Amino acid sequence: MGFCDIVTFSKFPQYEVPLGKRRLVWRSKLSIDLKWGRVVALGASLPLLLSTAVAAESISTPLPESRAPCAAFAVDAEYVSQFLVMDLEGGNVPLRIPIQFLEDFWDHKQGFADTAQLFRVEIGTFQPVSRKESGRRNKEGIWNWITFVVKDVLPLERLAVLSAESWSAVIGGDQARRLESYAPSPGPFGLAEIRSDAPQPTSDFRTNTFIAQSNDGVLAAVLSCNALGSFPFPGCQHWFRAAGMDVELSYRRTELPNWKALQEDVTTFLICATRKHP
Repeated sequence: MGFCDIVTFSKFPQYEVPLGKRRLVWRSKLSIDLKWGRVVALGASLPLLLSTAVAAESISTPLPESRAPCAAFAVDAEYVSQFLVMDLEGGNVPLRIPIQFLEDFWDHKQGFADTAQLFRVEIGTFQPVSRKESGRRNKEGIWNWITFVVKDVLPLERLAVLSAESWSAVIGGDQARRLESYAPSPGPFGLAEIRSDAPQPTSDFRTNTFIAQSNDGVLAAVLSCNALGSFPFPGCQHWFRAAGMDVELSYRRTELPNWKALQEDVTTFLICATRKHP
């Protein structure tokens, strides 16, 4: 089946989504396999035009009404002070991080300076997720966590062009192209999509490049996501600026509906981590 196929079933049935499963199953005639992004229909009566992309991306982690990414920044918390070295921009960004977010022992050294810092947190609660715990959740098919790295990388405009012209597996993409030369098309969840004019190795794009702009037209985010059906477990790389640093956020594509909330939560956390304290 393709990206958008006609399937049929006899009625609109109830469905259930068991926690930790990769498969969403309707009790009657329709089954959506989230592992491969495919739709399987058994039986026929009422035709329905169903987008497998919308179906697969609709199973995101529910977000609580109230989120507190800075809850760990308590007065009596144990902190590690370190510096993020910004090689491309020049200078350092001072960070003050609750120690439970730093899993590796070398990150616990006060005054440590490095060019990148990795975080792994649960979606919604923003509680740290250890390497061991993330491995356990992977085995059980539970992907309600994200990783993000703060570092110094290329400007967002360059990342958007590289994603569309190089990382999307096009043939002979123009990496020197300017972002303004694209004609963005409407994308999902408030995003816009840009595409290369270069030939594709397959009929479908293997990577979707999405961008988001602020109300004043400034580029606010770039997302490079595996196209549904191109990989068994499609994911997204998500870049933005926060608290004077470049951020690279990684998650399963099923979390794409939450992209804006995830960016907001990470931004809030980093603002707390860079806030000056007496």
